[in-house]
Amino acid sequence: MKRLAQGQSIVELALLLPFLILMTIGTMEIGYYVYTYSELENATRRASEWAAKTPPFTVSSSDDNAGDKCAVLIKEHALDGVFLSDLTYNNITISYPSGSTRNPGKLIQVQLTYQGEWLSPIGQRFLGEFLNFNFTARRTIVSTGAPPGLNPDCS
Repeated sequence: MKRLAQGQSIVELALLLPFLILMTIGTMEIGYYVYTYSELENATRRASEWAAKTPPFTVSSSDDNAGDKCAVLIKEHALDGVFLSDLTYNNITISYPSGSTRNPGKLIQVQLTYQGEWLSPIGQRFLGEFLNFNFTARRTIVSTGAPPGLNPDCS
C-alpha cells in the first residue's frame, strides 16, 4: 500500500503541473500587458502636457518634423519613463485637431500608436498575436513660448 501512495502524489503533480505553469505564465502576461498599457498611457499624457506648454511650430506625422526642436522635445518627454517598450519617435504624432492653430486657448493633440510582442508564445496563443495600443491625449495650449533656458525655437 505504501508504494501506491507515493506514486499517487507523482501522478497528481503530473496532472496539475501544466495548469499551474499555465496560470503562472498567464499572470505574467497579464501583468506585462497592464504595465505596458500604463506606461504608454502615461507617455501620451506627458507628451500632451509638454505640448500644451510649448507646442511645435509645424505638426506633421511621425518623424518628418525632426527639424522642429519643439516637436522633438515633446517626443523626448513622451519617451522619458518608458522602459519595457521599444517606443520610438515614429510612434508619436502631434497635431492640431479640427483646424486649430498654434495659439493659446486652442487644442493640441498627441497620438501614440504602438504594436509590441508578448513575453511568451502562450500570450500570443491565447491573447492575440500582438499587443496593440492606441492612445490620444488633448490639451489646451497655455503658452507658445519656449521652456525656461531655451531659445524661442526650443533649441
